[in-house]
Amino acid sequence: MRLTGRALAPAVIPAVVCGLCAAGPHPAGAATGPAAGPAVAAAHPAAHRAPPLTGDPAAGGLAAGNPMAANHSFGVVTRRDALLAGTGAGSAVAVGGDLSIGSRYTVTTPATGGFVAPGDARPTALLVDGAVDLASSAADGVLRVAGDGYVKVGDPAGSATRATGMDGSPVKTRVVAAGAGYDTAPRVELTTAQPSSSVAPARGLVDFGTLFAGHRRRADALARCPGTVRPADPSGPGATARIRLADARTNVLRLTGTRLVDLRTLDFGNRPTATRPLVIVVDTTAENGELSWRTPAMTGVTAADAPYILWAFADATDLTLTAGGATLRGSLYAPRADLTDRNPANIEGDVVVRSLKADPHAGALHHAPFAAEPRCGTRPAPRPAPLPDAGPAGAAEPARAPEAGLRHAPGPEAEPPKASEGEPPSAPEAADPEAADPEAGPAAPDPVVPPAVTEARPAPDAPAPGTPDAPAAPAAPAAPSVTDPSPDAATGMAETGSRARLWLLGAGAALLVATGTVLTRASRRHRQDPGE
Repeated sequence: MRLTGRALAPAVIPAVVCGLCAAGPHPAGAATGPAAGPAVAAAHPAAHRAPPLTGDPAAGGLAAGNPMAANHSFGVVTRRDALLAGTGAGSAVAVGGDLSIGSRYTVTTPATGGFVAPGDARPTALLVDGAVDLASSAADGVLRVAGDGYVKVGDPAGSATRATGMDGSPVKTRVVAAGAGYDTAPRVELTTAQPSSSVAPARGLVDFGTLFAGHRRRADALARCPGTVRPADPSGPGATARIRLADARTNVLRLTGTRLVDLRTLDFGNRPTATRPLVIVVDTTAENGELSWRTPAMTGVTAADAPYILWAFADATDLTLTAGGATLRGSLYAPRADLTDRNPANIEGDVVVRSLKADPHAGALHHAPFAAEPRCGTRPAPRPAPLPDAGPAGAAEPARAPEAGLRHAPGPEAEPPKASEGEPPSAPEAADPEAADPEAGPAAPDPVVPPAVTEARPAPDAPAPGTPDAPAAPAAPAAPSVTDPSPDAATGMAETGSRARLWLLGAGAALLVATGTVLTRASRRHRQDPGE
């Protein structure tokens, strides 16, 4: 359930709007105060724009470009919250919501490149558009940002930045709980001295709403790519799929969720390259977007080949990597999915998901940015079946048939019942991937939603026909006083009426304050953007 203005009585809305304008979060990309102005103004450099998405598989061809090109050099990107409790990340991390941390986690960035915020002297290694939620972090939690990278925090609420010692001299910067000392935990610690004013507030450096709208469109387009790779072996539990990639083309392997779960080994007859990349399209329609899987062993390829492999989950809303799996080579592209990583093995590639929960036993996220530009099309692929579903590897792609890719392409047609969670589309471009977005599905189990719903109920109930009269009930005793034969009846009656009016005014004011508080909290937790 999402809190909307329609749940409030007209009399309540105007009274709380001003409070929300001041206290609620600003949309991604908006300045939040004087300190945010200069940084936000230059927050979206053209160098990080994704190449245009041209064509359509159903119309004869698609040039998707590199879907990671718009990630501002961040290797791990989430639209919403992230819990980092595993081993660490070898790439810069960008969190669109709030961040909580486990016992130990290290973020190490590459020696060169990276996103440099306006006015900063160093690249950003950790960007949190929301708050660092130290209250929900492990008591001994320490997230270490190595490599002298900088940290950017959008919402400083609940945290404090310590960048000077007792004598006022610069020290290696730390982000601790508000009011806590330099050596306390949980904390985020840097290996360099970053000015406090550079750490927070820094909201809007990345427009996560626009970024993920683009990711969902690209994922949907890739989901319609026809399969061109035919595994040489039959399917079934514990299966080994042997594949060979064709030169000078994007190789597309289409799998159902069941087929992926059954797969234990993916054996490569030759290695992927920039000119013969592999896109693995996984359709989770039959699983209602929810899939728990043990990553298969990937033989015949090494970490050096990971930049040319893309795992695309366009319609997935809930993914879990279970323990016992092998290293996942390639980038995991699931912009609608809440990802839970419980696998001690590593992920070698970029990670783009709606939210991330890296279990304390999760492996590392290694730096292996996707480095290919997928192209596909010229004929539709049949809906993936448990058995291999496409033509021989390297075969020419014949002319198209009436329908391409998934039988239910992700988008408004795929999940109409879930459209209630998203806001109405604000523009034609946003309508397809966002208004009835399958991303809306996992929002109900999102850890942020239940508290917001619980707190928000008193507010909508307050103006309801039965409930709003509850505060007026104390006025009822005034009625008997009208017929009171006592000589003091007139005085008592006037006095009682005055007190009742004052009581009602006080109760109304308290109700407005409570409503504003609830709405502010809900607004901070959800941070909705149009169309999501």
